[in-house]
This record gives sequence, structure tokens and C-alpha cells, in this order.
Amino acid sequence: MNFVGHIHLALVHLDGAGPGRTPGAVESGVPDPDGGAVPYLVGSALPDFAAMGRFRLTGRPCDEGVRAGIELHHRTDDAFHRHPWFRSNSTAVAEQLEARGLSRGAARACGHVGIELLLDGHLLAGRPALRTSTQRALRSAGEPRLGLVVAVEEHQRPAWRDHLDTLSSWSLPEDYGEADAVAERLRRILARRPRLAFGDDEVHLVGRVLAERKPTLEAGTDELVADLAETLAA
Repeated sequence: MNFVGHIHLALVHLDGAGPGRTPGAVESGVPDPDGGAVPYLVGSALPDFAAMGRFRLTGRPCDEGVRAGIELHHRTDDAFHRHPWFRSNSTAVAEQLEARGLSRGAARACGHVGIELLLDGHLLAGRPALRTSTQRALRSAGEPRLGLVVAVEEHQRPAWRDHLDTLSSWSLPEDYGEADAVAERLRRILARRPRLAFGDDEVHLVGRVLAERKPTLEAGTDELVADLAETLAA
């Protein structure tokens, strides 16, 4: 699952947490203006934020809410990657791509990451509360009060601090809902991995296969979220 999905599941988890939830966390699905839920939302996305900059989280951020969000992230990923929705959609895309000539490594990577990005795009569409929360999490990533700098090795902290500051200027990934745009993004992401990379001339193929899978993916999203929310609440 990618960062938008993680923030969505964090909101769902908070909303169902009852009286013991994070103080001031949710009002109609949107964190309160004072940011009571923001550390939790940032933490839920932080491992993905780190991976985008090729960082590895090795330390414990100062804020308790951030740490709880990171824990939720790992629990969510574990449940998500075992869920039939992910396995069936990812496998179908990978098999279609390989059957049409894409290398096995690239096909499997596109099946995995492409499905996650399309899910993010679908979740963002028509969910104003999630859009607000995701933008707030991005803009808050560089806030010193969250103590995120200590989350990486000391020698990486200047570059990590710059990365966190950059996140605060990001816009929402509107193009995650478009199969062709996701295919081009996958080409760029995988270009640095020779065994997973694919060529410019194969981008259209990847986009076409993702577009073919998109209706099936979207039809099962509500059930996926409900199942994951139930697992996380257990």
C-alpha cells in the first residue's frame, strides 16, 4: 500500500477507535485544525515518505503519535499484501504484462507498485476529507515538533531534513488515478533497477494493461478497506 492508502486507513482506524482515540483526532474524517491527528497520519505514511527519498528508518521519532502511526503502517502493509484483493489484482497485471512481452521482473514490479498507485488515485477521487488529510500530512512532514530528523542514521540527517522539507511543498498525486500516467511514473521509478526496468517503448503497454484492470480494482476497493479496517481493529 502506498502513502495515500495508509493515511486513509489511519483515518478509518482513528474514526473507529472510540473514546481512547488520539485526542482531537477526527471530526467528520478530517483532523482538527490544531493538528491532533497529524502526527499519527504523518507516521502512518512515513516509511513510504522515506522510501521515496531512498532513506531507511532506523531511529524512533520523538512524537508518540508518529511512532504509533509507523506501527500502524507496518500492520497495514502486512495485512494488505496478504489480502486477496491485492494478490489477485497484482498477479493479473503481472501475468498480462509478461504474456505481452514485458520482462518477468518488470511485469511483477508493475503489478505490485502499479496497483498500489492506482489504489491511491481511486481513494483520492471523491473523498474531500482524505484529500485534506493527505495534504496536511505532507505539509507537516518537516515540522520540528514531530522529531522526525532522528528517524534516520546521523550521517543522513541533513539530506533527510531537506527531503522532509521538500515533502511539505508537494501537491496531491492527482495523476495516480490515470493508468498512462502511472505507467510513466513506474518507468521512472524502476529505471534505477536494471532487472526491473522497462523501456520508453513499453510504457504504452503497461498503461493499457493497468487501464484494463482498473475497473476490477476499483470495484473491490470498499471491501478491501472494510476488511483491512476490521483486521487493524482486532
